[in-house]
Amino acid sequence: MNSIQGKPLTLEVRRVVVSVKLYFDSIKISPKESSSKRAADAIGIGEATVKRIMASYNKDPKSLDNCIKMRGRPPHLVGETNQELVRDYVRTANKNGEYITLNDIKEFLKKNTLDDSL
Repeated sequence: MNSIQGKPLTLEVRRVVVSVKLYFDSIKISPKESSSKRAADAIGIGEATVKRIMASYNKDPKSLDNCIKMRGRPPHLVGETNQELVRDYVRTANKNGEYITLNDIKEFLKKNTLDDSL
């Protein structure tokens, strides 16, 4: 498995981790090495990741069906075509000492663009 450090694992990969870990739990291999370590080595991910996924699975087996929560900063919601327009609006408002909310920006975009999805 290629390095995907820092990126969320897909639901399919999480299911594979659980399956491999449960398989290694069911068989006995000598010398004694933890099934988490063997699963991590077999899949090519960290042992801590296997333990985290299994803790989530043991707490709620249906967690494998849930969508992955996105972490970090959300993507920009303003399209590239409107970014300069919004920047100019914000700069002008800042120069005038006006308070701006997201609703203000949304209303500004509704008035000044042809995009109906706003």
